[in-house]
Amino acid sequence: MAIQQIDNTTAWLADPRNIEEQRALLEQARTQLLTDHVHLGGDIVRLELILDAKVKTACTNGKAIRFSPLFSASISRKDRKFVYAHEVVHKSLNHPYRIGRIAKSHRDFEIANIAFDAVVNRVLVAAGLTLPEDAVWLPQYDDLCEEEIFALLSKAPDVGNGKPGEQGEGTAGWAPSQSEDNKEGEEEEEESNPGGGEDSEGSKDEGPKDEGSEDSKDEGSEGTPYEVPHASKWGEVEEATHDDGSPLTEEEIDEALKDQAVHNASTQRVAKLIGDKGSAYGAALEEANERAGFSWEDELADFVEANNDGDPQETWSRVDRRFVGEDEWLPGSETEGLGAVYILQDESGSVGNAELQLAWEHIKKIHSEQEPAKIVLIRFDHNVNGEPEVFEPGDDLGELVRKGCGGTLIGPPLQWIRDHGEEEPSCIIVLTDLGIFDWHSSHIAVPNCPVIWADCSGAWHSGSKPPFGRKILVTQ
Repeated sequence: MAIQQIDNTTAWLADPRNIEEQRALLEQARTQLLTDHVHLGGDIVRLELILDAKVKTACTNGKAIRFSPLFSASISRKDRKFVYAHEVVHKSLNHPYRIGRIAKSHRDFEIANIAFDAVVNRVLVAAGLTLPEDAVWLPQYDDLCEEEIFALLSKAPDVGNGKPGEQGEGTAGWAPSQSEDNKEGEEEEEESNPGGGEDSEGSKDEGPKDEGSEDSKDEGSEGTPYEVPHASKWGEVEEATHDDGSPLTEEEIDEALKDQAVHNASTQRVAKLIGDKGSAYGAALEEANERAGFSWEDELADFVEANNDGDPQETWSRVDRRFVGEDEWLPGSETEGLGAVYILQDESGSVGNAELQLAWEHIKKIHSEQEPAKIVLIRFDHNVNGEPEVFEPGDDLGELVRKGCGGTLIGPPLQWIRDHGEEEPSCIIVLTDLGIFDWHSSHIAVPNCPVIWADCSGAWHSGSKPPFGRKILVTQ
């Protein structure tokens, strides 16, 4: 059957044959997903399917997928299949259990849905599905998790207006152009009659619940035509709750996250056994889940700790300066594996001051708890500004002061380390907004140690990817 144009939603919903027809079409979409994309895992069958005319398009709360029969009738078979898979991956990525932790207002939920959609659609493209035209597609955020994308989009004006691509490259984007390798070869205009006969209502065994009654009509459904929402709004996430609508406890959320983690691990094992698409999907799902529960503070601390090969050892060759002022002389400590940690501070005017100060406070915590042999602070913009400062265990790092205001070149501080560093750094942390002009230059002295780029860009985010090292986004 062709895509329907529904001119009178009240009359259309009152005809039970329409509801049954969409029930059968959605069951068909689920069957096709199980057949063609088995790597999507058991979440396809773990989610109950419910038809609900109060839903704008489709949504999931982690237990069920609620699908508007009006929406289902107004889109193609290929798009119906995509939206179904989209909701399944929301479940696989624990979005119903995560959205309440970051969204506190209606606008927050709208922005969180865009952020979640960006990651879901990234995974679905890896699975070999074709995105609908104008679906959320944010390639500039490919290396970020949902919470990071939410933090950036929350600072963008008017992001929840239904067309996330109009705010510019730093805010959102559109669906990718589809190559022949990513086409599914499905007909969009014609649909087979899933029930088998002209008047068939489809199978009623274990089908979705019928919610197409008068109680299910939404505010705009009485006698009005149905208009398909913009594709950036297709498929949403609701916060997981108990059946009576009461919120889950933190313990219950954590238990649900653990259960999904076990299920995802099984899905990824199966995905790797069934060919290229399954392998790519499994890898994309694994990568997205590894970023889940984002904490830049933990990632920064883990980065430093990963380069520490030994526990701090007491030594009288270094006095613990924290107690000298109290006339107490105690042995200091030195770390066998974690030597000098170099901090390169971008002093250009575009660096977000609040984010820069947050990163510095966390570095002070690392300095106190992990006790590297020393911290070397190098301030730079288009050159190294002044003499680098050296802090040993027990020293007070004090407040971070920004003195420079020029352009940003990473070459000079890296060259200074190579020319003047007394020892090879254990790791380098660059506090910057990534607005660096020379990092692709062949003259850059790429260090032989791990490098992490702490993006302190604040409201502005270029989406730039450093040519070496890891990147984290510092958010308030």
